[in-house]
Amino acid sequence: MKKLLTSVPALPLESQNFIETDPKERIKIGLKQLQAQSERINLLSAELERAILEFQAIATQVNQDSRFVRVQQRHAERFKICEYRSVYLPIIRQKSGGRFVVASRSIDLSKPPKPQQKPFSLVQKLRRWITRKPASAISESHE
Repeated sequence: MKKLLTSVPALPLESQNFIETDPKERIKIGLKQLQAQSERINLLSAELERAILEFQAIATQVNQDSRFVRVQQRHAERFKICEYRSVYLPIIRQKSGGRFVVASRSIDLSKPPKPQQKPFSLVQKLRRWITRKPASAISESHE
């Protein structure tokens, strides 16, 4: 089984240094920390989506194998290993004015995953979004 969360390190808390600086410096540091934390949350969300889709693919395979075994044993009863409900993942977006918006997005698990479906597509979109707007540009616009 793959180890998750390897690419998303926890952020260090700079609480002692944070208190000793002047308010403008604290704002600048705080904005950088918000940007970094929002990127971390979005990457964790994308990684969680990938894990959920992998879980769904495994469950689909188990269902197919179970159906095959049941047909061989002449069991008419249908077996489903997993039940899917609504799933929402957190996402943090940043508006053009710099304001952060904590929201959620849904994952449609009602259909089996398509072979061509790429769970990493969100990760790629987030990385493009992150590289588009550097953290320094955000903090400078709020001073």
